[in-house]
Amino acid sequence: MRIFLTGATGFLGSRTAQEFIRRGHRLKLLVRHPADASRLQSSGAELIQGSLPDLPDLHDALRETDAVIHIAGVLKGLRDRDFFRVNESGTKRLAEAALVHGETVKLFLHVSTVAVHNSARDGEDFCLPPETCHPVSIYGKSKLAGEKTLSLLRGKIKTLILRPPVIYGPGDRELLPLFKAVRHGAAPVFGNGQNRLSVCHVEEVARAIADLTESSPASGEIFCVDDGEIHTWESIAREIGKAIKKTPSILKVPPFLFGLAAFGSAAFARLTRRPQIFTPDKMKEMRQANWVCGHKKIGEAIGWNPRKAFQEGARETFEFYRKEGWIS
Repeated sequence: MRIFLTGATGFLGSRTAQEFIRRGHRLKLLVRHPADASRLQSSGAELIQGSLPDLPDLHDALRETDAVIHIAGVLKGLRDRDFFRVNESGTKRLAEAALVHGETVKLFLHVSTVAVHNSARDGEDFCLPPETCHPVSIYGKSKLAGEKTLSLLRGKIKTLILRPPVIYGPGDRELLPLFKAVRHGAAPVFGNGQNRLSVCHVEEVARAIADLTESSPASGEIFCVDDGEIHTWESIAREIGKAIKKTPSILKVPPFLFGLAAFGSAAFARLTRRPQIFTPDKMKEMRQANWVCGHKKIGEAIGWNPRKAFQEGARETFEFYRKEGWIS
């Protein structure tokens, strides 16, 4: 299969590209800095320099493409418009390019997030249509806006949406502070640490993307993936401890202290002009009691099921951190 993929130098995108290459597919990768994708290029992938939403001319790249896999996105920004510029406008322009130039494109698979959902208002089904979702954060709102742009492909190109939960694994920097804290014997958790959530190893998400591409369920379907377990932030900290043979003290931090830290992080971002993921807006997601998305629907549709338990994945992740010198 001939695949055009965005986000190939990112955490999830690079693993997904490797999974497609392993399966023998031909890849064209949209990358901002080609040097960052040199390993994928040496494995046979074709590199196209560009970024979202300011796309280069993609006529030749998409003319003989079977599937567009859209993973690129913005997780943090200094202003609200930074999120919407890429997550909404970038998605729309890519979909328009597929429609105009993709003479053979049969599938547009968009990787979104469970953050488009609000379980307190929308219920526990994380695969609801975009029109019935009410995200609480700017990030979630921008990703939902991106999902909605796919309506322009309706009846012309098959669309699928995958909404992963927290993704972790070797190379992840977002959970690195928690690993470091556990390594040093103490793990701060939000409130009582009992907010429920799903997680999924990066290689498992990449496998789900490849399986969906090859199976291609009915157009318009929305899926979630997870590792098959229901976690809390306290249980995650304890599982990391088991994986690295540490017994951390769980520090239950009152939400208002997290809030003060978030404001401090946002102020630092404004001063340095360097976006931070931990902000007051992110606190809106942290306050949600339930982020458990499950994988039942994708299992029933294409037979995808999780294979890697969190403790095994946490052990792999810790070994990567130690080998790369990210953690002592």
